[in-house]
Amino acid sequence: MVFFVGHVFSDDSYYSYLSCTISDGNFAENYLGYPIFKLRVGHLYLTALFYRLFGINEFITILPVLLFSIINLFVAFKISYLVTSNCSISLISAFIVAVIPTEIVFATVSFVDLQSSVLINCGIYFYLLARNQHKFALIYLAAFFFGLSFLFKETIYFMFPIFFSFFIFELINKYRTYKYTLVVLVGLISIPIIEGLIYYLINNDFFYRNHILQENFKFAYYDFFPNTLQNSLESSYFNLVLNQIVQNLKYIFLRRFYLFLPLFGLLIFVFSNKKKYNHFIVFWFFGLIITMCCLPISIDTYRLLNLRNSWYIIPLFVPTALIIATYLNQVLPRLKIAAFLILFAGSMYMSNQYLLFFQKPDLNEMKEFLESLLFIMHKRDPKTEWVANKIFECDKTPYVIRVYTSINPDDMSRGVGTDAIRCGVFSSKGEWVFGTKRVNRTKNWQKSIQARIQELEERLQLQHTKYQSAVQI
Repeated sequence: MVFFVGHVFSDDSYYSYLSCTISDGNFAENYLGYPIFKLRVGHLYLTALFYRLFGINEFITILPVLLFSIINLFVAFKISYLVTSNCSISLISAFIVAVIPTEIVFATVSFVDLQSSVLINCGIYFYLLARNQHKFALIYLAAFFFGLSFLFKETIYFMFPIFFSFFIFELINKYRTYKYTLVVLVGLISIPIIEGLIYYLINNDFFYRNHILQENFKFAYYDFFPNTLQNSLESSYFNLVLNQIVQNLKYIFLRRFYLFLPLFGLLIFVFSNKKKYNHFIVFWFFGLIITMCCLPISIDTYRLLNLRNSWYIIPLFVPTALIIATYLNQVLPRLKIAAFLILFAGSMYMSNQYLLFFQKPDLNEMKEFLESLLFIMHKRDPKTEWVANKIFECDKTPYVIRVYTSINPDDMSRGVGTDAIRCGVFSSKGEWVFGTKRVNRTKNWQKSIQARIQELEERLQLQHTKYQSAVQI
């Protein structure tokens, strides 16, 4: 909790808003954010449940993610022990996962990537356990966790080519465990079919997910390939695809936020005895690298995922930790201790760098200032998410000066995120009267907002002065 981030006024704003609408019984009413977030009902309903049980506040918003991150350490240990039968390797694996800066920081941010990855890891554990113990009941439990992860994010479909490749590998080598992999493949194919049937019963649209995906691409086209690349209108499509793949590889291997662990995992595997690694772990590690770089994320066109956002790489952490732990367990004790110290020091430094990335001091100032304006940070309004109200009376007529993060359609079309802050005057009935220009979160944003509020008060006073003069005439 030393590196607690909390609310960052990004994707978590939309998730929090949708979870609140679930609590209020009017799901997605007046929602103007990313359409695809409405499909991530696992995260939304879980957060709404925590809101109902413990109330609505910043810590409760991130509590489900924090619990999942703790579970992930236990799952990493169990998977390692299952494939190596070595407690030392298992402890090292859990330690490596625990000190990855991205894992630490995103345990305190209400994003869905960590939760989805943990559920996938749970499914993989039961899949490997079913193969080891030859119990078919366990493979259905694995399929259940894979399906559950789909309700948080669609990351599980990066695993489909991996299981399919491993299934072919088992058939070629005549492993009897191929039937367990076959059940997983059938389960993965069934997930969108079952979801489609549910949406068909709800809103008479079997392809609801696909329609939402198309809306999402149109809504935030600037976030998706090829618009994420420079000269996207000038280069050929083949060159754009190649460029995106190269960039994705760079984001995986040459990123200090992961302490370059995927790169070390790759080098360790290439230059060490490959026979000591479990076959599935190798498929898992290299398969994720290939699928995350090259697998399209849309049905109608070859649209690649842009891995620039560091939290997209979270699914790769456990197999990476397994490969590195297997190697570290064999080195001399003093080298092992040195490696642990380097990992820990690098983790502390880069976790602090994450706080700078999220502009934590500015975030904290913003939250404190909104609270000091009298109140309700989580009062919801059709055009606002995080709101602070200040009652202002002018000649006994009550008005509300409201400071809020704007999510109106005009801002969305220009690609303006929730960092933009607006100040406006509303009547006691909630009707908009007038407002000021948008305030961006810069070093002087707090003074800017105070100046905007003073400007609004002066305009209100002037408006009533003119009205009184007109009445007297």
